[in-house]
Amino acid sequence: MPDVRADMAWMIVEARDSEYLSECVVRIDGALRTTPLAVGEGRESDTVRCLFDGPLTVFYEVDRSAAAAKVTAVLLTR
Repeated sequence: MPDVRADMAWMIVEARDSEYLSECVVRIDGALRTTPLAVGEGRESDTVRCLFDGPLTVFYEVDRSAAAAKVTAVLLTR
């Protein structure tokens, strides 16, 4: 499994506008912590979703019983 936290840290460090990217991360984190099923778009199955914010695309799985999200991948679109 990819190290998503390391990927995110690298993206923020390498970003031209790291402050903007950090703001996107904060918004994504808040949305996934509070309403993971109400944000993003459904993908491969009922529990796999993706969320877009700024240049970031986040893929995540939702554990419906816990209403919790697990980020599986983060992509930086340039």
